[in-house]
Amino acid sequence: MDTVLTNPRRKQVRALNAAVAQATEAERERVRKVLHDGLGQLLTSISFLAGSLRQKLAERELPEAGEAAEILLLTTQAISETQRLLNADLPKPTGQS
Repeated sequence: MDTVLTNPRRKQVRALNAAVAQATEAERERVRKVLHDGLGQLLTSISFLAGSLRQKLAERELPEAGEAAEILLLTTQAISETQRLLNADLPKPTGQS
């Protein structure tokens, strides 16, 4: 089997590689947007609700305020981790600089 690529064939392979790289990057951006707009907003809402609940429980001196504080802490950590993932420098596909 001949593995030598002709010039037009090489150009075609390069063009296909570039199209795959472009499609991959577009999909990464789409996933980032979905995570930011969907998951990010949900976690932020949970964080606000947990903070409000913690405050109300603490004002009544109820022991469950500690559990609400734990929910708030975990939610804040989830938000931070989501932001870290969104801003991560993901490896590029082979053939992309």
